[in-house]
Amino acid sequence: MFKKGAMFGLDARIALAIFGALSVISGAALYSAIQESRVTAILTEMNELAKSYESYLLDTGEYLPVSGGGSTHDLDAEELLTSAKSGWKGPYTTYSLQNAGSSDVILDHPAYNYIYLRQTAADDFGSLSDWSDASCSKGNMCYVYVILRGVGDDAIINALDIKVDGVVGEDSGKLRVHTSASSEKRPALLFMSYKY
Repeated sequence: MFKKGAMFGLDARIALAIFGALSVISGAALYSAIQESRVTAILTEMNELAKSYESYLLDTGEYLPVSGGGSTHDLDAEELLTSAKSGWKGPYTTYSLQNAGSSDVILDHPAYNYIYLRQTAADDFGSLSDWSDASCSKGNMCYVYVILRGVGDDAIINALDIKVDGVVGEDSGKLRVHTSASSEKRPALLFMSYKY
């Protein structure tokens, strides 16, 4: 004799297994979509700050000066917000200064620590953590980057590198990765080069 309803338990287990597999697949797709949206947002923000600098350059005819904080490579982002330079038509960005009145002129970022502009003579980052050796000098090429601090997720940084350069390569391509002295990885988008 067969019991009616015995197959119901098996059918339910099969249905649960199918729903479980579908939830894993949809969860992975959701994670991928969230990661892609974060990468797109970061790249958009970096490009917008680069465009801010380019607009400043077009209006004033001058490159941003180096900040007065003893750094020979961090650029004075305050010039994008307020300036007495001839031709200035800013503000060129909606970011605000992180430490107003400080000699370190970096911009506050709503989701990450901060975003800033840096120029360097280094065309190839390599393991560049000591930026004092990478200062621009007269007559040589100078490269300008937008750098974002506080991303903190290597998967996001690698996905950003793939989106920009098509391959992960921390020290080459348009998107570089600056590793700080404290081993923090910061995406750095190359957007301009000029003869210093």
